[in-house]
Amino acid sequence: GINAEYGDLLWSDPLEESSSNGLAGKALERWLTTEFRPNHTRGTSCFYGLQGVKKFLETNELNCIIRAHEVQKHGFMEHRFLQAEREIPYVITVFSAPNYCDKYENFASYVSFTDDEYESHMMTWTEHPYQLPHFIDVFSFIFPFTAESVTKFFIQLLDFLRKGSKGTGTKQEEEEMEKKAQGMAKLMVFLKQNRMQNQSEVMPLADKYKQNLSMFDRAIREDGNNELRPLSAGVDARKLSRIKSSPHVAGMAYGTKRAAVPQRQATFHFGKKKAANVGWV
Repeated sequence: GINAEYGDLLWSDPLEESSSNGLAGKALERWLTTEFRPNHTRGTSCFYGLQGVKKFLETNELNCIIRAHEVQKHGFMEHRFLQAEREIPYVITVFSAPNYCDKYENFASYVSFTDDEYESHMMTWTEHPYQLPHFIDVFSFIFPFTAESVTKFFIQLLDFLRKGSKGTGTKQEEEEMEKKAQGMAKLMVFLKQNRMQNQSEVMPLADKYKQNLSMFDRAIREDGNNELRPLSAGVDARKLSRIKSSPHVAGMAYGTKRAAVPQRQATFHFGKKKAANVGWV
């Protein structure tokens, strides 16, 4: 139905060349003749292979598919399906969100066209303005630090006065001085705890991960659930693999899960590439 076809437009992905690594003979031939495979990364729709793309382009008299909705480390990816001799890639992925989710550290890109050429442009990201944890204002944040120092000064002053007046005042005066010193000590403990809490929240978390992974690879691993098609109310996640796609992929062969796609605001320009006699849509 139409909803399934919209789902394929949104959630389908090209079969990555990395999924052919190590294949030879009949196994490589099967990869090259793949039309569609189930998309377990998304939990719906499909991966489309070389034959599926070629049929679509021929049927619609097109030369290339330009699509998005899949993060790339360099902001774009040219998919040739091992057909290196083809001047124009079968599929081009363009991703325009740099440093996706504030953790991928990927470039963004866009593609520009003239009459017979196209050019890819990459952009880096800019850092967010610094904000304190929980959006706390600076005066509230530094108050424990300042108050702790002031309290420490008064504790030392009370201690000096208490020692200097020892034996010269009444017992009641000495007891009152002792109570003030104890109260200041308790306040000091409270302020120190608040100061340490604020301090701990702005300390870098560089040692959180020890694995020898790039930030992009970490993000791919951590963000797998976001790659899935969102569930509707009442849909069992365990049944995702049985969600049907549009009719033309209903009979596709069972495939394997694709490998993670290896993927900053200055702009980089690449050499223009010929795209003559191309009917871009």
